[in-house]
Amino acid sequence: MIKRSNSNLRSREHLQMPKCRYFPFFILPLLIDGAIIQASDIGIPTSLHTSERTTVEGQSNAGVAHPVSATIISPNPTPSLGQLGAYYFETGNQSQVWINLEPQGAEPGPNPFWLNITVAFPGTRLDRVPDAVDVRATSVYGAWATRVLQPVFRLQLEGGTKMDLTAPGKAFHFISSCLDCPLDTVIAQIAFDALRQVAGSKTVGIDALGFTARLKPADLQTLRRFVEIVTHGVQIR
Repeated sequence: MIKRSNSNLRSREHLQMPKCRYFPFFILPLLIDGAIIQASDIGIPTSLHTSERTTVEGQSNAGVAHPVSATIISPNPTPSLGQLGAYYFETGNQSQVWINLEPQGAEPGPNPFWLNITVAFPGTRLDRVPDAVDVRATSVYGAWATRVLQPVFRLQLEGGTKMDLTAPGKAFHFISSCLDCPLDTVIAQIAFDALRQVAGSKTVGIDALGFTARLKPADLQTLRRFVEIVTHGVQIR
């Protein structure tokens, strides 16, 4: 069953997985100029060099303008887990910045799915905090071949806070990640402020596709660094 809505989510493919012939990427909000970061593990503190600060009027969350010190990111279309992915697609004049994580599964055996978090924007510069971000869970190809996957995507934070991204009335997609794959990927869009809340939690449990997993401490560190970088703006070059 594929759940669809009038959401502006679009799916193409950029998250690399074994035997997949193409990789999904998304088209989302807006965001500008600043420090240099090579494609490296962003969960580990990285030296940033600010080149300028710019006030963008009327283009920040809740309509409040504030200075933006952006980060220059080297293109990296094939990041390893925990690395910052970034690429400018000339077709469509779209840029994307993303991370891929592998949550720790609750069952014995291989971890059941990858988690991808993507911000996309027109051009090569992001000059405001994005309104929303795409999140997806994709089953590890072949690792659970006998499991019937489900269009489920829920997050549980410390203190019992729950986010059901596939609840009735929510916009999400349940798709195949490659031409000859079964339905193995669930994609949802959440507010960037919600992503901040997730990143700020000491624990994050994930129920997705019929599996239960959790973000490891290193995953949470990487997620927090991703949120910090995107909040201050980025430029791909």
